[in-house]
Amino acid sequence: MIIVLPMFESDGVGAGPSPSVEASASVDATESSAASATPSVSPSESASEAPTDEPIGEFGPVWSMTAEEAFGADADSCENPGGITTTGDQTDTRYAISMPGDWYTSAAEGNWAACTLFAPEEFEVRSDGTYPEGVAIVANMPPSGDFVPSGSSVETEEYTVDGVAAVRYALTPEEGAVSTETAVIWINAINGRLPEAGNDMPYLAMSTESADSDELAIRIDVLDRMTATLDILE
Repeated sequence: MIIVLPMFESDGVGAGPSPSVEASASVDATESSAASATPSVSPSESASEAPTDEPIGEFGPVWSMTAEEAFGADADSCENPGGITTTGDQTDTRYAISMPGDWYTSAAEGNWAACTLFAPEEFEVRSDGTYPEGVAIVANMPPSGDFVPSGSSVETEEYTVDGVAAVRYALTPEEGAVSTETAVIWINAINGRLPEAGNDMPYLAMSTESADSDELAIRIDVLDRMTATLDILE
């Protein structure tokens, strides 16, 4: 594994699209939030260049874009009305986020939450909780605790996202790891605290990975832009 925490399982080869944390949301196989096609998204390798000219925030450069700035006039959006943590407990944490207008996202059903799985093609979750390898971006909400990434290369950048602290991790797996895919993970202190030992607050993790460098570049660019549109709801 790229990191020490468990991950979603995919029915494809390898570990699936999220190396970040245990699953916290599900999807309705028949519903999506797809809209008309968005303008193409140019791949980028890093979020090091802030998307706005806003000043430095309390926790680092302000990472913020409107939906239209991120994905054009056809941008779509979804809302998580209350995250379900990895322990199965409902939280009062809510967020909204934008995405490309021709992407799909999960709808709430059973123990799965809305607005947590994202893909450029329609997908479904089977009765065993797996989903197709085509799911490109996963949002998880661990209930508390620490986050410890590992890999032969771990690069971090600190930002202010919607007024709270956020850390962007770029991970390259160590030799012999279960997953051989490079990953980018955004950790957002959605309830005010980044993960750390003794943390008793949930946080939002959004991640993507791929063994294909071209696919990865596109996924990373979408993930970075999505994160810039994050709206933490009261």
